[in-house]
Parts: sequence; C-alpha cells; structure tokens
Amino acid sequence: VNIAILDTGIDVSHPLLRDKIVIEDCWDFVNNSASICDEVGHGTHTASLLAKTAPRARIFCGRVWRKRTEDENTGRLVAEAIIHAVDKWKVHIIVMPFAFPHRNQDIADAVDHAHSKKVLLFSAASNKSDLGLGFPAYLPEVICIYSNKASTIPSTFCKLGKERRNNFSTIGEEVEGAWPLHLNNGKETKRETGTSCSTPIAAGVAALILEYA
Repeated sequence: VNIAILDTGIDVSHPLLRDKIVIEDCWDFVNNSASICDEVGHGTHTASLLAKTAPRARIFCGRVWRKRTEDENTGRLVAEAIIHAVDKWKVHIIVMPFAFPHRNQDIADAVDHAHSKKVLLFSAASNKSDLGLGFPAYLPEVICIYSNKASTIPSTFCKLGKERRNNFSTIGEEVEGAWPLHLNNGKETKRETGTSCSTPIAAGVAALILEYA
C-alpha cells in the first residue's frame, strides 16, 4: 500500500525512520526540491505514527509548509502535493494531519481529483471544539478523524462527530512518536496530543485493511 503524508517534512536521518520512508521520492513542495527536511518536528512525528501502525506500507512524505503557519501559498502547495501524490506516487491513501479554519478552492479541486481516482483521503478534525470541523475534513470526499483517550473516551479538545454521517476516531492523546534529535535535546521520541496524531494512526489502520484485502 502506497501512502502519502503531507506535513512539515521529515528528519530523514532519524534512527526510527531510516528504513520506513521512501526517501528518494520525498518532495519539498515549499522549496520545490528533493532535499526534504523538518524544521519543527511535527511532520517527523506524524510520519512515525503512520510507519508504526502500517510498517509494511510504502510511505511518501511531502513537505507543504515550514512551521504549520498558513500563508498565501499554503493552499496551493497542499493542492500540488495531493495531485503529485495521486499522479506521480500512485498512492492509495493520502494523510493530511491538519485542519484549516476556512475553505480553500485549490485544495477542494485537488481532493476531487484524488477522489475520482479512488484514493482514500484522511484529514484531522480540529483541535478547537468551539470552531467545529476544520477544512478539508468536512468535505464529503474526506474521512474526518477525531481524537479519543484510552478506552474510546472522546477527547475534550475536539467536537463530537456530526449527525447522519460516519464518524471515526482513535487514540490522539500523549502519543509517542519520533522527533528530530536536534529539536528534542537529543531524545528520539516525544509525546504529542491532537487530531493530527490520531489521523495518521487511523490511516495506518486503513492501510492494514487494504493489505489484508
């Protein structure tokens, strides 16, 4: 199963990820370069959760922003990455561990393209319960992932599922994953909380089901 994860990049030298990622095909859409990096750690963390859940999958990483701070180019870069993942990487699954507070038409068009090719798209719900679902998670073509504690107790920081639609969640609190050593006092892992943690885990479960099928 081929999976693309779109985030802040990845630390390709991390000891927990060296043999897990298709490094030669990763792409930095921010700098339009094959030399991918991760300046903040978030992309390394989410990619490691995906790799731990679906260890036999082929994982491609796309860097779509530097510091998870949206600017005028973010929507275009995410859209480019989605189309690249579908047409070039030939993925079965795309993981988007982020949520925007507003709609972006470039991303919506790219999602339509991926959906037409029968690619599964996963996106984080939102970590701000007062704002409801984020974009692109609320699109009908995207599988929205919420967060829960152990024993399936819903996390308090994200809204409960919407009525009259399927709702999915998995563990998203204090989840241990890889983190760039130089950003973490030399430690290999760090615990993070949020729907951006539960989203790659849920996508990994989907990959296991596809592998089995």
